[in-house]
Amino acid sequence: MKGLVWHGKHDLRLEDVPEPHCGDGEALLEVKYAGICGSDLTIYQGKHRRAKPPTILGHEFSGIVVERRGEGYSSLRVGDRVAVNPVYACGQCELCLAGYGHICERKGLYGVDSAGGFARYVRVALAAPHRIPDEVSFEEGVLAEPLAVGVRAVRIGRLSFGESAVVIGAGPIGLLTAMVARVAGARNVFLVEPQSFRKKMAASLGFPVLAPEEATRERLMDLTAGRGIDVVFDAAGVAPAARTSMALVKRTGRIVVVAVYKEPVPVDLIALGYGEVEILGSCVYTPADFAKSVGLVTEKRVGLAPLVSHRMPLEDGIGAIEQLTKGMDAQKILLSVG
Repeated sequence: MKGLVWHGKHDLRLEDVPEPHCGDGEALLEVKYAGICGSDLTIYQGKHRRAKPPTILGHEFSGIVVERRGEGYSSLRVGDRVAVNPVYACGQCELCLAGYGHICERKGLYGVDSAGGFARYVRVALAAPHRIPDEVSFEEGVLAEPLAVGVRAVRIGRLSFGESAVVIGAGPIGLLTAMVARVAGARNVFLVEPQSFRKKMAASLGFPVLAPEEATRERLMDLTAGRGIDVVFDAAGVAPAARTSMALVKRTGRIVVVAVYKEPVPVDLIALGYGEVEILGSCVYTPADFAKSVGLVTEKRVGLAPLVSHRMPLEDGIGAIEQLTKGMDAQKILLSVG
């Protein structure tokens, strides 16, 4: 079978790879669609801390169960259409036993730490696949994974009904986080984004969008009738976003860092102390978060189709990743695999 295999910095190849064999406690999936994520770009550029070549990339994928072996998870059957939770953990450490396997020191992801979905077949643990009904497309099934990141962020931020939120960064994760915030009952959800392409996308989804220079505490106070911003979600991961987060959040508010920062940045601890502001980290998602994401998709409570800006065959994946690293205007690119 053909697979997109990462061999090192800026070295991604489409090549023949062996078909995986399904072991005990595993399911073999035929991949239908796989999404390109910012993490794939980080790996391609040789900047990911864990990824080791050679490996088949792709941690956002959906498909069909073609084989399963082992006890447990009896509801998972051959022929099921599934979205896939790519996170796995050791299951034995203190974090795992406390329900925090998603931040286990030995956690991994299919497509990062082991073979992923940029190939026709992939094997995963029986716990990974989540059934999706016929009325949910395989494309939507792919987006359940990044949507789960937004579910986790909103849960971490304790966003409650009637509160106001700002999401900094209108890329796929930022938009999906904004969608979850809206479903959670936020009174207002604002996006802060400099790029024209992404601003238009956010506006088309019904979100008020501010350019960075427009995003001031005074402006947000006006837009919220003096209530201010309860929760800021940083989905940008750059130093200006860190400064903007602290500038916009109200006293006693929460800042949730959703993005993966590549290097340390300054934080205004004076404002944090005087305002009793909380800064909270959010890392991928728990199994419960992923299940909730699949539920949101299944119940059609979020409209994911507009986020797919490009669809292309697996063979065009290398070119797509190269163009994305150069700033290509795109939201979510899906690769047709099976």
